[in-house]
Amino acid sequence: MYSYKWHRRKGAPLNAHITVQQYGWGWQAGRKFTQGDFSFNEHRWRPLLALYRHLEQNLAAMDAVWEGGFEQWYEGNASIAQSYKELSQADRKRIAGHVCTLLAAREASDSDIVGADRKFPRKAGVLKVSPRY
Repeated sequence: MYSYKWHRRKGAPLNAHITVQQYGWGWQAGRKFTQGDFSFNEHRWRPLLALYRHLEQNLAAMDAVWEGGFEQWYEGNASIAQSYKELSQADRKRIAGHVCTLLAAREASDSDIVGADRKFPRKAGVLKVSPRY
């Protein structure tokens, strides 16, 4: 069984169970949409919660790396880095300033949401633009 055109082109068959599961989800989504049970506002709400969760996790990781010595390394090495030469010295200082601003905003915000694991979507997905620390 094939699920998408690119699978047929590459000749990569999918697991039959996964394909049936995907078709089932599509059928359920179609029924909700045609019966008026689908809410675009609700659909926009869930990705926002996932984005918030990823943002908090990434800022916590960024804080640990930046405060763990990377800030001092960056200050000493950003001006002499040879790659990405189009980044001016002012641009390089802005990068550090933006990181510090983000971390200061995180520190100044209220405490974490109590019981977030129960309150947020269980599977937040993967935020593709986030670096791994």
